[in-house]
Amino acid sequence: MYEEKIKAILTNIKVKRAKLGYSQNHIADKLGISQNMYSKIELGKTQITACKFLMICDLLEMDADELLRNKY
Repeated sequence: MYEEKIKAILTNIKVKRAKLGYSQNHIADKLGISQNMYSKIELGKTQITACKFLMICDLLEMDADELLRNKY
C-alpha cells in the first residue's frame, strides 16, 4: 500500500526536477550530498528525513502537499 504511494511521490520528484531542467547533480549539490546518493533517493533505495524532503520541495519550487498530491 505505502510502496505505491512512495513510488508515485518519487516519480513526481523526478519528473518535476526534469521539467525545471535541473540535473540530479544540481539538486544533490544543493542538498549537500553526492549525485549517487541523490539518485538512490529518486530510485527509492535510500530513505530520507522529513527535513531533506522539505528541502527537495523548496528546490523544486513546490509545497510538500502539492508534491504529495499531484501526478506529473
